[in-house]
Amino acid sequence: MNNKVKTGILFFVISLQLSAMALSAQTEKPVLRVRPEVDAIFNQGVILYNNGNFHGAKRQFERILGKDRWHQRLTSTLIMYSKTLTQLGHPDLAEESIRQLLLYFPKSRYLENARFQMGIIHYLRNNYVTSAKQFLWTTDFAKSPILRQRGAQNARIVINDYLSLSEIRKLRAETAGSQGLAMVISAEAMQYFQQGNKDAGVELVRNFIEQNPQAARSKDIQNVLSGQVKRPTGRQKLGIILPLSGQFADKGKGILRGLKYAQQKHIERYPEAPEIEVIIRDSESNIIKSIHQIQELESDPDILCVVGEVENFITAAMAGVAESKGLPLVAPVASDNGIAGIGPHIFQANPNLETQARALARYAVDSLGHRTFVTVAPQDEYGHQMVDAFSEEVDRLGAEIITQRWYYGIPEKLGGQFKEIREIAFRRMLEDSLRRVLPDYANLNNDSLWTEYNNFVMLENSLKEDIVESSGFFRVENVNAAYFPVYDEDIEYVARQFTYFNINAQILGSENWYFAKSSKNKKLASYVDKAIFASSYFYDPEKLAFRLFRNEFRKAMGVTPEKMELLGYDTGLLIFGVFAKGTNTREATRNEIMAIHGLQGRKGIINIDEFSRVNKNVNILQFQENEVVKLPNEAD
Repeated sequence: MNNKVKTGILFFVISLQLSAMALSAQTEKPVLRVRPEVDAIFNQGVILYNNGNFHGAKRQFERILGKDRWHQRLTSTLIMYSKTLTQLGHPDLAEESIRQLLLYFPKSRYLENARFQMGIIHYLRNNYVTSAKQFLWTTDFAKSPILRQRGAQNARIVINDYLSLSEIRKLRAETAGSQGLAMVISAEAMQYFQQGNKDAGVELVRNFIEQNPQAARSKDIQNVLSGQVKRPTGRQKLGIILPLSGQFADKGKGILRGLKYAQQKHIERYPEAPEIEVIIRDSESNIIKSIHQIQELESDPDILCVVGEVENFITAAMAGVAESKGLPLVAPVASDNGIAGIGPHIFQANPNLETQARALARYAVDSLGHRTFVTVAPQDEYGHQMVDAFSEEVDRLGAEIITQRWYYGIPEKLGGQFKEIREIAFRRMLEDSLRRVLPDYANLNNDSLWTEYNNFVMLENSLKEDIVESSGFFRVENVNAAYFPVYDEDIEYVARQFTYFNINAQILGSENWYFAKSSKNKKLASYVDKAIFASSYFYDPEKLAFRLFRNEFRKAMGVTPEKMELLGYDTGLLIFGVFAKGTNTREATRNEIMAIHGLQGRKGIINIDEFSRVNKNVNILQFQENEVVKLPNEAD
C-alpha cells in the first residue's frame, strides 16, 4: 500500500475516534469520573512535551483519549493533545481536538487557550484572516495577561505581514474589541503609507481617535503617528534568534557558543575588516516569541541574515516571515523536509531527513552492492519521511524494497512485524527456487505450495513449529539489508528483536543510532555492532586537528564543544565567511550563501545544493566494536 495512503488511514482513524465524541453527544450527556491513574499519565505527557519529545507526549495523551476518555483531565488533555499535534505538523487533527473541547465544554476555563490555539492552527494552514480573528479575540477578551500579550503579538505579525489591504478592511468590519480594532486600524493606515497615500492613512487614524478618544493611548496608534521608515546605513548586521531559556535552552546556548567562537576566529582572521554587529534574541523556546522577534529584526534593513532556530516547527514559522520579506535565514539544526522549500531565501545548514535517507540508500546499493531491503519504522510523520525517501532512492537505483513494516508507540513487541518479514522472505525464496524448476509455476496455487513446504520442513526436521516460527533453527538469508529509522529510545527494542528473529541482513539506521554509543546498556553494543547509519555530523575526537580545535574552544568559551557547539560553529563559519566578501544587501548575501560548496567545518562539509538550498553532505558511519567510524563514501 502506498505510504501516503497509510498515513492518511492512520489520521482518518484517529479523527474518527475524536469525531465519535460528537456523535455520542446527541444521545447522552458526558459524565466525568475521577480515574486516579490519569493524573500520572497526563503529567508525564506534559513533561515530555516541555522537553520537546512531542512524539512521546502524543503517545501519553492518546492513552487517556480512548474509550474511557470521560475523566477529570479531559479538557486539559484535549488542549495539550492539540498543542502536541500542532508541534508535529498535523493541524487538522489539532483542530478536531479543540472543536471537541468547545462542543462539550463551552464554558471551560480553557476556552481562551482554545481560541489562541485555533489562531496558531489557522496560521499554519495559511488562513490568515481567520487566524487574526482568533488572536484579536484573545487580545481583548482573554483573562490571562500572558495570553492577552501573546495574542496581541501574534495578531500584529499576522495582520502586518500576511494580510492585504482588502483583507484588513474586511477584518476591521468584523473586529469587536477596542485593542484589536486599534491594531487593525493601525495596520490599514500603514498600508496606505506604503502605497504613498499618507493623507488617507492619517485621516483614517484621526477619525478613529475622534470616535474612540481612549485609542490615542494605544501603542499601535502611537507607532503610526510617530513612525519613521528605517533606511539602510551600509553596516553589516547578523540577527540570531535562539532558545536561551525555556525547554530548549541547552541546545540554544550550545549553538550560540559555537557562533560566538566562529565570530572570534573571523575577527582574528580579518582584523582590519569592518565590525559585524551581532544582535541576539532569546526565543524562550516559544514559537510566538520567535516570530515576533524575527519581525522586529526584519524591520532593520541592515540585518542581512538571521540564524535560527533549534526546533523544526519554530524554524519553519520563522522562515515564513523571513521569506515574505526577502531576508536570508540559515537554520543551523533543522532537519525536517521542506523547510528550505518555503522560499529561495531559506537555507538548512544541516542535511534534511530526505537527504540523509537517500544518501544511505545510495551507499547501500552502489557501495555495498545490496539489492533487497526491508524496513521497520514508527508509524508517524518522521518514520514516513525517512522510509519514503529511502524507498524512492532504492527504487530509482533498480534495487527492491521487499516489504515495509510499521509500529505504534514503544516497540517492545515487534514479533508480528519480524515474523511477517520472515514469512515474506521465505515465501520469496520458495518462489524463486520453484520458478527455476517448474515451467508452469505461474499456474500453481502459491498458498497451497507454501503450506505443503512448511509441512515438509517440519516433518523433515522433527519440528512442532513452522519455518517462520522456528527463528532459532532457520535463518533468513535472502534479505541484504534492513533499514530502521527509529527513535533513540526505540533502538534497543528493535536491535534486540531483530537479532532474536534471526534475519541475516545488514542493519541500516538513521542519525538517532548515534545514541547507542552513549547508551549505558552494555548488551546494546553487541546488537548494533557493524550497523551502518547516516548522520548530519561526525567528528573523530582522536584526530589531531579536532583535539587542537577542542582545546582552543575550551580555552575561549569555557566548555568542551559537543554537537550543538559544532553545529553553531559551522553555521558561523558559513555566515561570517559570506560577510567577509563584503555583502551589504540581503540579496547579495543570499547569492553568496547559494555559492557555498566544499566548506570544511568541524561537524563535516557544507555543500549547499543549488536547487534545494539544503546541505547535501551526509556522513556514512558504522559501529565497530562500540566506536563510531566514518566509512569512505564516493559522494564525499
